[in-house]
Amino acid sequence: MRGTFQVVELGEACGVFVVPTLGRGTRTELERLPVRFSSRVPVVLGLPQIPGNVAEGFVLKPDSRVRASQRYVTKWKIAEFD
Repeated sequence: MRGTFQVVELGEACGVFVVPTLGRGTRTELERLPVRFSSRVPVVLGLPQIPGNVAEGFVLKPDSRVRASQRYVTKWKIAEFD
């Protein structure tokens, strides 16, 4: 089982909030995702969408177990939050 799947399954089983996953793919594919998008958090929490409520951005993490020295994590932010 891959890393992100474990986190999502464990979080759901324990009732812990897990940030919505925007996509899966290669790093190159995911770096093409639009940085500006409506926040998906209200819907996950069972709340209505708020017009104009954009997410701050997104974080790219590998979906596999690797050594800490090999694990890349990058944060892509909209200009207002950068």
